[in-house]
Amino acid sequence: MKGLFSKIAAACLLAATTQTGSAQFYVGLNAGYAFSTTNDLVGTNQTYDSNGRLTSSKAVHSTIGGGAPIQLNLGYGIKKYLRFDLGVTYFAGKNTTLSERTKTNETYSQKAQTMQIRLNPSIIAHAPMGEDSKLSPYARFGVVLPISGKTTSTTQTDGTAGSTTYSSTIVAESKGAVSLGFETGVGVAYMVNDNIGITGELSYTGLRIKAAKQTLTKYQSVTGAATVDVLATLNTYSKETEFQDELTAASNNAATATTIDTTKAKNDLAGTTNFSSLAIRVGVFYKFGGSKE
Repeated sequence: MKGLFSKIAAACLLAATTQTGSAQFYVGLNAGYAFSTTNDLVGTNQTYDSNGRLTSSKAVHSTIGGGAPIQLNLGYGIKKYLRFDLGVTYFAGKNTTLSERTKTNETYSQKAQTMQIRLNPSIIAHAPMGEDSKLSPYARFGVVLPISGKTTSTTQTDGTAGSTTYSSTIVAESKGAVSLGFETGVGVAYMVNDNIGITGELSYTGLRIKAAKQTLTKYQSVTGAATVDVLATLNTYSKETEFQDELTAASNNAATATTIDTTKAKNDLAGTTNFSSLAIRVGVFYKFGGSKE
């Protein structure tokens, strides 16, 4: 898939650079900030009193879709007011808190952060406000295809037992199966001159990625001055998980199998993670050949 993407991008760029006498091709760059949409229950925020009784439990609804998208655009005008746009997006997600737990002598938190490279092919319909107007409102409809990336989950526990402090840090990296989402947006373009334009856009991304594999990359326990690398003591079954749609007697899972192979990854049921977001973006583009249609 990466080879196919490289060929598509190279072809678009070659066409853009060789058609300087036409207004059909353009290249652009945009960036902005994406806000998580509150769709899923991702965890809880709990508080306990000094007797260990739960005094408050609040559901946390969010996605892991918040962060900063940076997108390269390669486009071609199909018709006068219709164009095809291929976006290549680097998405740097923010560190999102999923769960927290507070006790008298202990705190617990789980956070997640994603990094993805996405393909965003879309169709853009625009309507100039007049023959001499430099403003052009537009609407965009397309799909989102993550082609690379990972989501990192960090679980941190800190506390005291008498006069002794202790902590635990667990880091897991997850990778997803091939998934497809959608993206839609509305915006306005302003032509600074015949070739250069700027854009402002509000867009929504609907994206869920199915889990494929998870690997523990850190498991460290600290008690007082003593640090233990727990990860080094774990077998493959305890460190790696490969997800399936169904667990059977043939799956490497102690719940369904008579025997398990600890030298292989554990099998578990696959779930999906929500990366949906609402983004505000600004950008600039260069149209080859000027404003002639």
